[in-house]
Amino acid sequence: MTLRRLLYVFVLVLLGSAWLPLASAQAATSGGSTPPLIAAWDGSANVWAKQGSLTAAWTEEYGPSTPYFAVASDPTNGPLIAVIDSSGNVWAKEGSLTAPWVEEFSGAESATGSVSVASDPTNGPLIAVIDTHGNVWAKEGSLTAPWVEEYSGASVAAGDVAVASDATNGPLIVVSDRNNDNLYAKEGSLTSAWVEEVASGTVYFAVASDPTNGPLVAEFDGSNVWAKEGSLTAAWTEERTIATPFLAVAG
Repeated sequence: MTLRRLLYVFVLVLLGSAWLPLASAQAATSGGSTPPLIAAWDGSANVWAKQGSLTAAWTEEYGPSTPYFAVASDPTNGPLIAVIDSSGNVWAKEGSLTAPWVEEFSGAESATGSVSVASDPTNGPLIAVIDTHGNVWAKEGSLTAPWVEEYSGASVAAGDVAVASDATNGPLIVVSDRNNDNLYAKEGSLTSAWVEEVASGTVYFAVASDPTNGPLVAEFDGSNVWAKEGSLTAAWTEERTIATPFLAVAG
């Protein structure tokens, strides 16, 4: 089971004066006055980013051979970019596309869905990582904040993790269990209790949150797309029956 939070398409993006094939791209914005942030892989798995407008120049951020990356942004703290290198180390930068990299974590799972980031003006950066044993770790507030072990144990190894955050509701962390595809979520703090959202069968999922409407969680069970909003204990609503979904949500 692989989380498809990225849109996997073969596109062409103008990088400098040459057209290069991109394997994947991510975009992030927190609404309000936050300028758009776009990041993408090129054909050699270098990570490039641009911010401020769709016609802004690209900045080469990291690479080559970057297994995975994630981006977020908010009006106060600026862009947040995290990458996993080929050795399983997680690096992050915040505030500007030219900010220095900070080594955050070693021993991360080098796979799609194994790092996720969010940011909001009140709580700052939120980073979640899956290590090679399937444990989920998270930190919030700054790039030098301590890590908190969120989800662990041989029988509950995480397959994917996704995060969101807003100034009112705080961090939202959602993980899938790689053994039976249960979906679990927590909100409000890194030490909040886990809530089982789906008993089994989650194939893909996506999350978002905003100060007015609260958490938004969507999941695909192999045949149908379901969503809930406002509370982790809200009822699921069947949104669509679809064969091959790509899920994306915004709040």
